[in-house]
Amino acid sequence: MRTEGAPGSRSRISTRFHAIGSFDARRRSFPRRSPTEQAEPPALHGRAEPALCKSGERLEPHAVLRPRLRHAPVYRPEPSGLPPLGDKLGIMNIDQARELMHRWVESPALRVHMEAVGACMAAAALRRHPGAPPVEIERWRGTGLLHDFDYEKHPHDHPLTGGEHLRELGVEPEIRDAILGHYLEKTGVARETDMAKTLFAVDELAGFIVACAKVRPDGLATLEPKSVIKKLKQPSFAAAVNRDDIAGGISELGVEPQAHIQMCIDAIRQAPHVSL
Repeated sequence: MRTEGAPGSRSRISTRFHAIGSFDARRRSFPRRSPTEQAEPPALHGRAEPALCKSGERLEPHAVLRPRLRHAPVYRPEPSGLPPLGDKLGIMNIDQARELMHRWVESPALRVHMEAVGACMAAAALRRHPGAPPVEIERWRGTGLLHDFDYEKHPHDHPLTGGEHLRELGVEPEIRDAILGHYLEKTGVARETDMAKTLFAVDELAGFIVACAKVRPDGLATLEPKSVIKKLKQPSFAAAVNRDDIAGGISELGVEPQAHIQMCIDAIRQAPHVSL
């Protein structure tokens, strides 16, 4: 999940999405807001109350809210009776991934977002790796399902806390690195694999597609790429979505923008766990 900060000028946004397929691959800076400025979940909104240190002195808000980029606390949920998410080979199945996501995430909107990203990841795996076995498609879908699973409980340390928890569970490095790589500026983990590049390319776009569907009378039924691109030119619409991430992700992946958007629309439309 990414945010763009204060909406950019209409000229900047329009330049990047002036016409279908005109994403500017030359511009590669991706501004970010801190996770505390995200629109989801609502509980993160509002001014933080002053805190006291051990000496009794007041701490300034920035001292309380400053993100900790290393040694993040790991949330350990109560056992649910399911087998561990990862076995000795780091293989996860989709039911285990969804169970873990539900343990950590209560926000319906955030759950929908991760289901949408998971659907896009599965569609991309099928398209980019024809003939891939079902277990491989599950790996990709599970990566999408878990990419923001720690955000609600640990917004300041996302995705470092989640990555550490997945490591403890034995989840394979490729999945962990893809999740850490979708927030490269914070984690320092480069997007080197096809899975990592794809996750970055569908994350913000999936959220934007869902936002587009919510303002249409028929939802996703007749949504087309041209409508999505038209909305991308409007800085005030879904302003929290980082347009630079969408454009940069498509450029990194080396795909045609309209086809990529259509793939994501189709995947989300067919996803049984995405309810608008």
